[in-house]
Amino acid sequence: GDILSAGDYQWGQVRSQDMIITLQWLYEHYPGNQSQMLLDNMNFLHEKGLNWEDWYNKAAYFGQRMNKDLNTLNINLTTENYPFEHGVNVGQGLKAVAVVRRFTHNDSLIQTAMDGVNWTMTYHGASSGTILADERLVGLAPYSGSELCTSVETMYSLSYLYGALGTNYYADRAELAAFNSLPAMLTPDWWGRQYMEEPNQPYAQNLSETPFYNTNSWGQTFGLEPNYPCFGENALAHALLSPGTAKTTLSGGNVTVSCTTAYPFLQTLSYIVTADAPMDFYVRVPAWAGSNSSVTVNFNAFNASTPISPDPETGLHKLSLPEGTSNMSYTLSSIIRTEARENDTVAVYKGALLYALDVTNTNTSTLPKPYNDPSTFYNESYAPPESMDWEYHNTSAWSYAIDPSTLCYNEPNDTSSYYTLADPIFAPGAPPGYITARACEIDWPLFLGSVPGYPPTGDAKKCLGDAKEVKLVPYASAKTHMAELPVIDLSS
Repeated sequence: GDILSAGDYQWGQVRSQDMIITLQWLYEHYPGNQSQMLLDNMNFLHEKGLNWEDWYNKAAYFGQRMNKDLNTLNINLTTENYPFEHGVNVGQGLKAVAVVRRFTHNDSLIQTAMDGVNWTMTYHGASSGTILADERLVGLAPYSGSELCTSVETMYSLSYLYGALGTNYYADRAELAAFNSLPAMLTPDWWGRQYMEEPNQPYAQNLSETPFYNTNSWGQTFGLEPNYPCFGENALAHALLSPGTAKTTLSGGNVTVSCTTAYPFLQTLSYIVTADAPMDFYVRVPAWAGSNSSVTVNFNAFNASTPISPDPETGLHKLSLPEGTSNMSYTLSSIIRTEARENDTVAVYKGALLYALDVTNTNTSTLPKPYNDPSTFYNESYAPPESMDWEYHNTSAWSYAIDPSTLCYNEPNDTSSYYTLADPIFAPGAPPGYITARACEIDWPLFLGSVPGYPPTGDAKKCLGDAKEVKLVPYASAKTHMAELPVIDLSS
């Protein structure tokens, strides 16, 4: 077999929590009279691993200057800590201390888990919910990239943290990555994917100079391989909101729950719950939901609409349902909100969605190319004909500053849970609802002559012409986009 290098051993050590999860599943479901051996193996993996609780403490994290843009640090410092700096490792590692707490019962790790997520997202987080690391952690520069697999691992860790620790913040962040970062990196037909996604990405083409730590100039294009190919016993909860059906057995008997919704694009969810016995059903209330969110329950000719009163920690709202069939309509309210980003820029959100300036484009395609030899092409029989490599070239301006006071949401005529979404939905012009704003073009230089750099600030930020109305659309539907936009006052 293959011979492992020292680096390969470190990769296994820093990802040991994922093997421990497998052992915990065996321990709980099929111990086979080997419970103690399984626990011993969990402890062995933890003792011999590179442990995230040692990394996510103030002395280690800030002592190694992880609150800085790693591109500005001495290469010797960052190389030494690379297992803890690789984006996919970080995405996997966010859940690690919660995994360890399950068998050590060390409750101090609850705060360690929160510190790990907060520090990572504060100093290395993208507005789309993923981690900026190309492939090593960077800072908050809007031209920094994030791998597709980093997004997937981050989603898994955040959903695991919510399941293990029950803090609503983790579920909100899981949805942020799931509905924004992940689908933005896939072509609408799912045949092409990006290796590197950037918050500000007005084009997706072979770059004249790569801004990434160790990813080639094709890393932001879409294709086959643009770079390396990689609650209670009688209760049920809908935690990560989406349409679907669940059939399960609780202590009182069988339960079927069906949810119809156009969430996250629209914010009404309809449920049909059929239960053999009375049960408790919980719906999760995101932190962004307004106080006039409500739920209406109808069963046995009883109809009642009540305001939402979620648990302050988990965000779960309890509904006690009788035997038989219950119908529910759950409506979340939300307003436009902004989040401050680097260099006097903002990211714009409504509900679980990030909205970005839609940069129009033309595209070109070729047969797939090897990631390590992009000057050649695979032959036509190498992959299915749908698998192509794509470049997107912008056909509209991208260098806009916006006036946040002018943001306005435009909703579709039909906002019900039965709204029929386009398929594919994460495609240009497909999602319902958009945001408009007053904006003007500014002089915004390129970094390395290749990608949009940091925008100007202060007196250097001036309109080049008249203000106009621009459209912001759900981030993942616009494969060429600008998500972190400079702020400018256009009231005069």
